[in-house]
Amino acid sequence: MDILDGILVLIVVVCTAGPLIYRWWTGRDL
Repeated sequence: MDILDGILVLIVVVCTAGPLIYRWWTGRDL
């Protein structure tokens, strides 16, 4: 369950922080 929880947290972090990092990195929206 620890591995599944880690994957779940990773997915949530990527989904939430991904667009923000992309916007900061490229200077434009998705």
